[in-house]
Amino acid sequence: MIIGNSEYECPGLTNLPSIKEDRKLIVDRLGDKETYNFDFTYSEDKTQVDDYTNIEDIIGQVEDFIDGVEEKVKETKGRGGEVDTLLMFFLGHGGNVRGVDCILGVNGKPYPVNSI
Repeated sequence: MIIGNSEYECPGLTNLPSIKEDRKLIVDRLGDKETYNFDFTYSEDKTQVDDYTNIEDIIGQVEDFIDGVEEKVKETKGRGGEVDTLLMFFLGHGGNVRGVDCILGVNGKPYPVNSI
């Protein structure tokens, strides 16, 4: 799962216009959907970025993503499908809030890294 937050709604957080292209480069570098099953990340022709951009509720999106992965595993289990590694990559603003490292939703809400 590769989250790219580029358009922030919170005063004081600048937009990050290079995130969309950076996110695409990361996906392209890691492999295509035939290799790493990145169908959760881009449309078939890689022209449409999925819903993991400009996220307010990061934890909710991660949970939805994991549910989707679990469904894929159930579909392929009979053919030997399983998940042994899950990569979550975040592009966007982060910070340290009261000594806790956090990533920020586009609304400025902090999400502790260790809670994800």
